[in-house]
Amino acid sequence: MRNWIWIGAALLLAACVVDGDVDAPEDDGGLVDDAGPEEAGDAGDAAPMMGGECETADDCPVARPACAIPEDGAENRCVECTDSTFCENTEVCGRDFECVATEGVCREPFDCPAERALCALFVSGEIGVCVECTSDDECGGDRPACATTGDCVPAGAPVDCEEGDPCGPLRTCVEGACVEA
Repeated sequence: MRNWIWIGAALLLAACVVDGDVDAPEDDGGLVDDAGPEEAGDAGDAAPMMGGECETADDCPVARPACAIPEDGAENRCVECTDSTFCENTEVCGRDFECVATEGVCREPFDCPAERALCALFVSGEIGVCVECTSDDECGGDRPACATTGDCVPAGAPVDCEEGDPCGPLRTCVEGACVEA
């Protein structure tokens, strides 16, 4: 009889639901749905899992802290980044909303090597690309002109890029100028 009491007590304990937050030693990356009934909403929706639906970033797990709101009307989803502020200094937010390491990407001149010591910031002003020059004033000697690729070139050399010319990370040649991709 005593064994049945212990088995019954064990089953009761297993059936109990713990209210409140439980600190887990490791983040599960959003793989476990830990929303309680009060968090689930009226329709009983589960909290978004990694890559799941979201309305705001508050709906997303630590591993995927941003809520991407696509322009094409597709469903919002939790992603690693929506801009490069979600990424480490040596990474940028790629087109697939993942942080990717990119050599030559910078946030300030200190991120650049000596041979391309300037940081030409993109329109967002948050990240840019390491270049040798941004204007002719930063060139001199036997290479006095600044090409759209961010390189100092000899006088008389073409300063406009052509389709397929290397423009550096996250840039492409459009109508003779290297611009953000």
